Amino acid sequence: MSFLMTEEQKMATEGLRKFLNKEIKPQLEAHGEGHFSKEQLQGGTKV
Repeated sequence: MSFLMTEEQKMATEGLRKFLNKEIKPQLEAHGEGHFSKEQLQGGTKV
């Protein structure tokens, strides 16, 4: 059994990491430790 990621899995992981760093991380840093509103969460899901 191999526990190594396939190339597709590596690409998906990297794509998600880039999205989170670009779209979500700045909001987290600006917003702090509090909760997000429903509108903020829905706006963050647009790709």
